Parts: sequence; C-alpha cells; structure tokens
Amino acid sequence: MKDSVVKVEAAADGVADRHLIPWQSARLRRKNGTAVLFSHESAPGRVLALTCAHVVSGATTSALQVHRPGVQSNVRATLLTLFPDTDAALIEIHGLESFTPIEIGDDTLLRSRQPVFCGGYPLSFDDYQETTAEFTVRNRNQDGKIQLCGNCNPGDSGGPVCIKRDEHYELVGLIQSKAT
Repeated sequence: MKDSVVKVEAAADGVADRHLIPWQSARLRRKNGTAVLFSHESAPGRVLALTCAHVVSGATTSALQVHRPGVQSNVRATLLTLFPDTDAALIEIHGLESFTPIEIGDDTLLRSRQPVFCGGYPLSFDDYQETTAEFTVRNRNQDGKIQLCGNCNPGDSGGPVCIKRDEHYELVGLIQSKAT
C-alpha cells in the first residue's frame, strides 16, 4: 500500500475568505494531506491520484506539490476536479519517477467489524504511517460514506482505506479527517 501513497502539500491564497476580512491582505495557508495513486484505462501514461477536496481546494497549480519522503523530492501536481459534496479531488502528478497504482475495490462488499487498512502522512511527520481499523457502519444518509473505528490523524486526509484480498490491497475509500 505504501508504494501507492504520496504526501500532498498545498498552498491556498485565502482569496475565498477575503470578503470576511477585507482590511487584511490575503495570506498563504499551507495544507498537508495524503493522496492515493491509481491508473485508469481512459488515461494511459498519466499519473492520477485521489485525495480530499479540503486538502487541495484553493491551491494554485504552482503551489500544489507531492512527494514520497525518502524516495523522491517534490514534484508538481495539477488539480483536475473537485467533488466538494463528497470531499474528494482528482489530481494529476507530473514527473513522478516510478509508482505502483492501487487497485480500486468494491466498498459494497464491506461487512460489519471487517478489518480495513489505512495509511497516510500525519501532520509534522515525513514518515508514512499505516494502521488497521475496523469497518463499523455505512452512513444512513446514503452519501456513500463509511465509518471506521481506528486511529486516523490530521494529515492522513486523502489516505487510502483498503481491504486486503489475495495478498494485495484494494481501495474502498479515503480517510476524511479534518483538523478543526
């Protein structure tokens, strides 16, 4: 799973909040999170990643970077699409030397108390952290969100929630934790 995950660093200019405090100059807000690499037949040769919208929203193209600590330094990424209703985003990564795309799984196969595997880059750490959690319940609002019982930290947002099948991981969701 680790080879399919990158750390995301985004800088947003704060313009969206300017109407609240027009007397102050816009300041750069730095946001960190995690993204999961995948490939799709409609985009051969492109490196695509899923992350959370709250990690990359407001970031300019020049201020969106990803890296794999200890493997490769910062490379540029482009925000392709935001899905604010589900707090998801699609980004394209430019210049990533090698990567292992994760397989997309079927979250409808999740059963109560089933172990899932989560990973990410917690704030202030350059080390990838992986943990086991337990699937507890699907959201009653039918918005596709699932609830887990396990340790996830700020900075893990956008990280994978996976099931293990035949000794490989399949992506069934993204960690969506926010520091408030």
